[in-house]
Amino acid sequence: MTQEEQRETLVSQSVHSALLEDLTVSTAFREDSDKYVAGAIDADELVELTRTQLGLASSR
Repeated sequence: MTQEEQRETLVSQSVHSALLEDLTVSTAFREDSDKYVAGAIDADELVELTRTQLGLASSR
């Protein structure tokens, strides 16, 4: 399995988990996660983007 396939699996599982909890997955998160899957950003950057979108303090 390529790194891109692994990342796609992780994103798919996280989206599925959120939907099972009756949460909404934003368009912004989907766009950012596409960047993560493509390798344009790493997991830490995805977390920071998501935290910013949610108005949460930086985890760094």
